[in-house]
Amino acid sequence: MYPKLIGESKRPHFTDKKISTVQPSISAFVILAALDTRLPNLIHHQVYFSNDYENEFVELFHGQYSTDPTIYVCNSSYTDPSLSPTGDNLFILVNAPALSKHRDDIDVAHYKELIYTKLEQQGLPIRKHLIHEQVVTPKDIEKDFYSFRGALYGLSANKKMDAFLRPSNRSQDLSNLYFAGGSTHPGGGSPMVVISGQNVANLLIKQTKGVQKV
Repeated sequence: MYPKLIGESKRPHFTDKKISTVQPSISAFVILAALDTRLPNLIHHQVYFSNDYENEFVELFHGQYSTDPTIYVCNSSYTDPSLSPTGDNLFILVNAPALSKHRDDIDVAHYKELIYTKLEQQGLPIRKHLIHEQVVTPKDIEKDFYSFRGALYGLSANKKMDAFLRPSNRSQDLSNLYFAGGSTHPGGGSPMVVISGQNVANLLIKQTKGVQKV
């Protein structure tokens, strides 16, 4: 988002060339599914692992969707039936590669069916009871949440020093500009993003200490 708001001439420490070398973290392929019944073998949280977990991440690292993905399913109506009184409400997530620089994506319909097939093999006949679905892809995540190439956790941290080389919370180029989120310190994921916001709030308090209010 920052490079889209600020022209390159105003951010010499974060040029377009530098941005082109930055690697995003993984993204996600999500299905939101409403069913007309409650499946007896579904609880609130469940994970169906890939038969080759290591290869799944090799595929993701090389920018490919896994042919045998690990699937996370959340069924919040198991805990609170009022959320969906007549059937299960499912949040189905698999890891996906972030968008390439060419903004390519997968055949959504084909990959969705692959996921449903694997879940059916686990005893979950979702297609049989499906009354509504919505698919969220890395492109949607990029567009709706202004996420860098659709990444879930900001910048990648594949190398030992990556955690220390993230952009700082304070802009090096513009005074009074601060950054919070998964791509700055301390890192990606909801808990870290909250800490990032706290860090920026503390910096602002420190900066404005003693400033006369008008």
